[in-house]
Amino acid sequence: MNSPSKGKPEAALKQKQIGRDRRRLSRREKRRRTRDVTGVSALMYAAQQGDVNVVRKLIGVEESSLFQRDRTGRTALHYTTNSGSRCASQAADLMVMAAPELVDGRDEDGFTPLHLAVIAGNMQLVTFLLANGADVNAVDNEKHTVVHWAA
Repeated sequence: MNSPSKGKPEAALKQKQIGRDRRRLSRREKRRRTRDVTGVSALMYAAQQGDVNVVRKLIGVEESSLFQRDRTGRTALHYTTNSGSRCASQAADLMVMAAPELVDGRDEDGFTPLHLAVIAGNMQLVTFLLANGADVNAVDNEKHTVVHWAA
């Protein structure tokens, strides 16, 4: 015969494991959403480094992270513009494929990713952004177009 107490230790162990798994997932969730004091997220750091694998993983975990902004209103796509990495365009491509509307997103100074790429002299990213529909006539808060910043 099955005694009622026989299944209880197994059930208790299973409940304990479920609790551990929930805590582990909660810690992962907090780490993923954590930002530094300036509001910079893990996706923004990965974009700035041109770390395509991390960008891909973070977008895969939560696509809405593409729309997070730092304290200056910049998205992860803005962060690719001053990357010294040759992979920045690949990281930008992943972001634009997932959220094309980011191409003309503005920060608090009115800068689009194209403005920042021109200012940084990142011609590879300038070419990429233009090929993906970035507005060359967009003006920043001081009424400067990207042509002004290119001069």
